[in-house]
Amino acid sequence: MRLYAAFSEAAKDSSMQDQLDKLGFSIEIREPDELSKMMDAETARWKRVIESNKITVDN
Repeated sequence: MRLYAAFSEAAKDSSMQDQLDKLGFSIEIREPDELSKMMDAETARWKRVIESNKITVDN
C-alpha cells in the first residue's frame, strides 16, 4: 500500500502531469485490487491473441 500511496500522491502533482502530457502519457491510478483484475483480464486477452495467431518469440 505504501507504493500505491506514493504513486497516487505523485500523480496529483501538476508538474508531473505536465511532464507526462508532453511525452504523450496519461496517468490512471487504480486501487491495487482493481489493477490486479485489469492485469488478469489483459493477460487473458493477449494470451488468446497470441495463441490464435500462433505468435512465437524467435531466439
